Amino acid sequence: MALVGTPAAPAAHSGAFDGTVRLDTDLHDGRYGSWAIGTSPSGKLLVEVEADASRGDLIEVTGSIVAEPGSADGRAYGGILTVDSVVDVKPSGFLPHRAGRWVRERVINGLEPFDDSRALLAGFLIGDVSRIPEIDIEAMRRSGLAHFVAVSGSNVALFLTLLAVVAGPLALGPRRRAVVGLMGLPVYAAATGFEPSVMRASLMAGLALSGRLVGLALEAWQLLAVAVGGLVLYDPALTSNVGFQLSVAATAGVLVGARWPVRGVVRRALAVTMGAQLAVAPLIMFSFGSVPLMSPVVNLLAAPLVTASTGLAALGVAGLGFLVEPAGWLAGMVLSLARGAAGWPQLSLLPLVGVI
Repeated sequence: MALVGTPAAPAAHSGAFDGTVRLDTDLHDGRYGSWAIGTSPSGKLLVEVEADASRGDLIEVTGSIVAEPGSADGRAYGGILTVDSVVDVKPSGFLPHRAGRWVRERVINGLEPFDDSRALLAGFLIGDVSRIPEIDIEAMRRSGLAHFVAVSGSNVALFLTLLAVVAGPLALGPRRRAVVGLMGLPVYAAATGFEPSVMRASLMAGLALSGRLVGLALEAWQLLAVAVGGLVLYDPALTSNVGFQLSVAATAGVLVGARWPVRGVVRRALAVTMGAQLAVAPLIMFSFGSVPLMSPVVNLLAAPLVTASTGLAALGVAGLGFLVEPAGWLAGMVLSLARGAAGWPQLSLLPLVGVI
């Protein structure tokens, strides 16, 4: 996701490069080949490389650096490294990285062969949007449904539930479930690429589970405040990351909307979606220039479809393969809804202020 006001990384020195780079992201397909953000002795670099490598791996390469600072994948870099040859690739020894890679591969293999609907399922499960056509990504954004492919709290909750089921007797009892969950959270964060929204949701879940272990019940606002404060202290650049901003604002909006004094299941659900939409509206306006007017209604229709398709897909890739087909059918309904709603009114700044 694009950044607004991203602090620039220190510019790298142009010239020949012969050394190692630790990949901070997975490889992405670009217009001129695959690329990733990496850390080298020269600082943060955008690495243009063709290799069988993924996040956390250490690659030894030769090539050349051009000092062109910029940002990509939510991260600032100080130069572009064009790789001429890959000397060696050393897989990450970090256990969550290795386990997360296994989970990611299991999801991708379980969803093949891909079509538009199954590509959307990959987005629901692990935030992988690389196979979704650009026109459908834009439709999701214009309809207000793009957050469903930005892995966050609901995905973490679903993962913890499935993990407890798979763990069987090891997860009997609240404290055992808490231990199993705390062990699984880093794996899921690694599988989804340590995205800011995932880190926020995982840290909130980790705090809640830790509190359960010691008999301390933490309120949702406390979890949000401590998680956000801790992440910002760890990485101040997150304050300028739009994905992180939207995740925090949406969570706060959900908490406010859930407390609105309305009755009835539909009204309460609409209150939650409206709370989230109002909270993120200024950020969406600043980042993308317009806000979908009917987003709360579209989300009300799409949310149960997304929940059902994600749950079925998770069970499908976990071993019940026959469930992937109905999951894809439900995801196709979400895609059709997004395509239809993409043409609905979009509010610019002045009309948005008037509506609010």
